[in-house]
Amino acid sequence: MGGRMAGCAQPGQIPGCWLNIGPRGSEHHEPAFCLDIRPGVADVTGDIRALPFAEGSFSGVECHHVLEHLERDDAPVALREMHRVLRKGGTLDIAVPDMARCAQTLLAGNLDILLNIYSPHEHPAQRHRWGYVTWSLKVALQGVGFIDVRLAEPTDAHELRMVAVK
Repeated sequence: MGGRMAGCAQPGQIPGCWLNIGPRGSEHHEPAFCLDIRPGVADVTGDIRALPFAEGSFSGVECHHVLEHLERDDAPVALREMHRVLRKGGTLDIAVPDMARCAQTLLAGNLDILLNIYSPHEHPAQRHRWGYVTWSLKVALQGVGFIDVRLAEPTDAHELRMVAVK
């Protein structure tokens, strides 16, 4: 534990501490406590379907390009866990591939977009298992209790990013 996480001490102890889920470090929120399912790539190794943190531990959760790697039935479980570890009024910043934009790119003749969706050369755990469009991600977030769900600025042309409040 160190680096970016130094400002967090232990989850739940520092107001303003974010949980970053996934392989990339947060570019948006500091301080951040990082979690990944793969050992050795984050501060904590864990599964987003059973987050190893107490209820209300974080002011925010960032989950960029992780949810699509779960089976459809596992996504609500993971979203409920993210909701659980947020403090009341906390923010979820979530991003997934935008399947509508990917489909538009495919229909325009760019077959390479399929490599981004299906990732045939990736390790099996890294393959995409489900996809989202604006309405389906919003419904999923609202279905586990998030409020004030709104679109946020994507970081690339094929990204769907939303911010939601507990």
